Amino acid sequence: MRGTILAVMRSRICHISRSIWIGLCLVAMIAVRIPATAITPLPPPAATSFMWPTRTPTEVERTFQAPASPWGAGHRGVDLAVDVGAPVYAAGAGTVTFAGEVAHVPVVSITHSGGFRTTYLPVKPAVSVGMELTAGTMIGTLVGGHSEERSVLHWGAKCGHGASVHYFDPLWLLFPPRYRLVPSTAMRADGPG
Repeated sequence: MRGTILAVMRSRICHISRSIWIGLCLVAMIAVRIPATAITPLPPPAATSFMWPTRTPTEVERTFQAPASPWGAGHRGVDLAVDVGAPVYAAGAGTVTFAGEVAHVPVVSITHSGGFRTTYLPVKPAVSVGMELTAGTMIGTLVGGHSEERSVLHWGAKCGHGASVHYFDPLWLLFPPRYRLVPSTAMRADGPG
């Protein structure tokens, strides 16, 4: 039963915000007495090691909208207002896992510790697959074409592969949610009072 509850909850993370996900996990732990170590919220990275891919805070033109399924509609990242020709930087340390074109759009993908990836497009790569990068390394220059209204850098983040992929807001890497658990005097060892 515990495995079924966790599987159902994890399958819904694409359309549930991280705050709600944590709350649901806590409720599940109380309801079925799952040890706290059994639930791993996404994403796992430490935010202190990440920076804006523009090096400075940038206006967000379009926000993240999680898809209901890995192949469903949504906006799998944020669009940052950046001028065409501007340099784009690795938001965190990692390894370049893709530098090329997807459907005629230049893309750079970086895999970070913990196995999650960030993507940057449309970016003409100045890096190649296999390169080890530190946060702040220039990865390429922005080219036009992602938005009809204004030149933007699309910055995405995800973990997993195929049907188990989970997209998350890359701004969480810069501004992680903070949680504080407060003990309840109404709780007893055998369950809620």
